[in-house]
Amino acid sequence: HVAPAACVSTPGASRLKRAAGPKSAAGPKRATGGKKVAGLPGKGIHAAPRKEAVGHLSANECESWLKMQAWSAGVPDGGTEEGYWANPWSFARDNTFVTLRDGCHGTWQCRDDSSAPGGVVIRMEWIDEQAGNWAEFALQVPGEVPPFGPRGASYGFMGAWNLVFREDNTDDTSESGGMQS
Repeated sequence: HVAPAACVSTPGASRLKRAAGPKSAAGPKRATGGKKVAGLPGKGIHAAPRKEAVGHLSANECESWLKMQAWSAGVPDGGTEEGYWANPWSFARDNTFVTLRDGCHGTWQCRDDSSAPGGVVIRMEWIDEQAGNWAEFALQVPGEVPPFGPRGASYGFMGAWNLVFREDNTDDTSESGGMQS
C-alpha cells in the first residue's frame, strides 16, 4: 500500500496542537492494565485491558482508553508499508483521528456491539480528500492481543489490519483536538 498523495497536504494535518499538561508517564502497560507480549524487535504489543468484574468495556470506556494512548495500525511483520510501527495513528479527545504517517484524517466513535468479541466496535470515517472511506475495528476479548481486530474497511489493504499500542507513547495529538480547521 502506498499512501494517497492527497493525504500528505491535507488541510488541518499540519495544524495539530497539544493541550497543556504532559501525557501520563505510566505508559500503555500501566495505564491499561494490559500485559506486554513480545512480538516485534525492541517493541511490545499490549493486550486489551482486563475487566474482571464486568467482562467487557463499554463504548464510553473504550473511547476514553483510545484517547489516552498512542496507537498504531497494521499487521505483524508487515514491513515498512503495513507493519504496526510504520502506521502511527492518533485518536483525539474531540473524536477526530489522524493517520500520522500520511496526514489522512477524519472522525471516529465507539459503539456497543454484542457481535464484537469484546462488545465494542470503533468506526472511523475519513473526510476531505478521502471522504467516503471508512474502517471498523472490533475490541477483542479482554486480555487478547491485539486489542482491536479487523471488522471491515473500504480500503482493501486495511481488511486485515489491527490496532495496537505504540510502545514509545509519543503521540502529541491526543491531548486535545486532533485536527484544526
